[in-house]
Amino acid sequence: MTMAGLFDKIKKRAGLQGQSDAEVAEAELAKHTTAKPKKKAELKVEEEKVGAPKVEKRDKDLHTSAYRILLRSVVSEKATVAESGNTYSFRVSPGATKTEVKNAVRKVYGVQPTKVRMINALGKSIKARAGLAKRGDWKKALVTLPAGQTIGIHEGV
Repeated sequence: MTMAGLFDKIKKRAGLQGQSDAEVAEAELAKHTTAKPKKKAELKVEEEKVGAPKVEKRDKDLHTSAYRILLRSVVSEKATVAESGNTYSFRVSPGATKTEVKNAVRKVYGVQPTKVRMINALGKSIKARAGLAKRGDWKKALVTLPAGQTIGIHEGV
């Protein structure tokens, strides 16, 4: 069907046969996009139906996703020495980005990191019953905090 045929059908249906195609298109668009402004009483009823604001739900989702991004802290001699320089090591989700790690640390520990560095660590080759095998690859995040701020990761160990 050609464009002229389509507009002719619309003109016939709307009773706008004497007008140009552009005017008909504007009339159809206006008919579908005009909405009545809602009264205050209607808005209050809608708020009561919705219940809790959506912002809290998004905030909750961010909190649970923070624990999906930060899997665990890395415990090694090198990581412990780096902690004296305000750099903390975390094992993170393989698909995590620097921004996601920064937001997760802020959400979980309440500290805004100054810098985040990422390392893709290759899994080690190991001997297994069937010969050689390989452990899974993983991702490490090195999070640097501002001077004077710390995270209590290894307290009580």
